[in-house]
Amino acid sequence: GSSCSTAFYANDLETWLRVSECFYEVFNSSSYSNGEPLNLGTIYIGGEEPVCVVIPAGITQISDYAFANARKLKSVTIPEGVTKIGNNAFKRCYSLESIDIPASVETVGEFAFNYCFNLKSVEIKPDGELQYIEKEAFSECTSLASFILPEKLCSIGSNAFSYCYRLVEVYNLTKTGYFDDLTAGTDNYGGIAYYAKSIRTSISESTTVTTPDGFVFHVST
Repeated sequence: GSSCSTAFYANDLETWLRVSECFYEVFNSSSYSNGEPLNLGTIYIGGEEPVCVVIPAGITQISDYAFANARKLKSVTIPEGVTKIGNNAFKRCYSLESIDIPASVETVGEFAFNYCFNLKSVEIKPDGELQYIEKEAFSECTSLASFILPEKLCSIGSNAFSYCYRLVEVYNLTKTGYFDDLTAGTDNYGGIAYYAKSIRTSISESTTVTTPDGFVFHVST
């Protein structure tokens, strides 16, 4: 059968963030061909597909599906004050390479970064407010090599890190007691440690190290 493509237009970023979740049925299509949805919606903000996005100050939540399928999106700046990254917010952002999650974020929603194949770096503040990483939030982020579980984290949803086969460095900095038994090579807690070589419990103040092919690691003590 023939495929159908849909386009969404917004004059500015703030308008789009207010209305994007209204189109969840299109973004969450169940019709697939060769593993790809047939009716992916293309987002145009100010007449262009977003490439570099700066979320405006004053936004407290990134809405569900806000940038789902924004295939050209390479970078996002999220301000302090955002408390939730919504479900499917950056799903299938194939060009997204890094994300800095501010200390104010408490929840990363379901499928938030699902299928972000080029996501190599997720910066999380160890002493930030992040408590919940919901199901499949980072599933199939096949370039992700390192991840920090911050102090206040208390829940990781099912398959949150499934198929993250390059995720070999895991830093368990949690102080909640929920992950004290986290062990490299096990598939519990969303599979966060399934491919890990070891679980580290401290991290130095040194900057991250980026390999020539773009993978990001932390210098541990």
